[in-house]
Amino acid sequence: MKTLVLLVLALNSLALLPSLLAQGSLTPPGAPAPTMKTLDQVQPRTPISALPFAITTPGSYYLTGNLSGGPGGGITISASGVTLDLMGFELVGGTGDGVQVSGSQSDLCVRNGVVRGWSGDGVDTSTARHVQLDKLRATGNALGLRVGSESTVSECMAGGNGSGIAAGGRCQVRDCVVGSIGLYGIGISVAGESVVTRNSCHGDFEANSGQVGIYAFGARNRVEANHVTACQTGISTAGGRNVVIRNSVSSIPDGSGYSTSVGDLVGPTLSSNNIGTSNNPHANYLF
Repeated sequence: MKTLVLLVLALNSLALLPSLLAQGSLTPPGAPAPTMKTLDQVQPRTPISALPFAITTPGSYYLTGNLSGGPGGGITISASGVTLDLMGFELVGGTGDGVQVSGSQSDLCVRNGVVRGWSGDGVDTSTARHVQLDKLRATGNALGLRVGSESTVSECMAGGNGSGIAAGGRCQVRDCVVGSIGLYGIGISVAGESVVTRNSCHGDFEANSGQVGIYAFGARNRVEANHVTACQTGISTAGGRNVVIRNSVSSIPDGSGYSTSVGDLVGPTLSSNNIGTSNNPHANYLF
């Protein structure tokens, strides 16, 4: 009986053997797919290694090193949807602008580097809208940084330019430092329905220089929590219905601390004689 059982088990094992050994076709279905990434997949940005350079298609661009410009200018952007990263390097002038937008472009960003010594603007995006300028240093240009409408300038420095930062309407300029503006220069200017906040502007202590620390023209601007020193006029508005609160102005050489327009909402101006007697949270300071 035992021998019969073993024989049955052996026959069953032999019957299952073909299905256990079946492996399917060994012929490959096609050529092997590539496993390496392309250069565009590894670094999906376009390098800029010489000036002048024209950006004509949307995308991301970056500097490969410090670049100097000649009579041909710097970088021209004539497309929307562009991000330009200076990568901490310098664009050194040169004739014209360091970075210039041509035409009515939108959705642009220029950031993280130095633009200096240009006969025009360090960065001029005044014909565009929806622009972000971030962490730029503009020095020794005719004008430092310029943006059009509905744009932001943040954490930038502009020093030794004819004027510092100029923005169009519905813009925000915040956390910037502007120094050593030129004769009759303006540290920061905005054109209507804009916010100017937490900036520092410094002139050269020269009387009758015409220098203005912050100039908000148009209407419905908000100028708040800025500090201005050594300009002939600290903060000036035009157009009415502006809000001017919580600012400080100091060391005005033969000029005016605050020059506001009719219809503005202006916090009381406190000086050394009354600073200790007011608890108004919207007060401006003059010292």
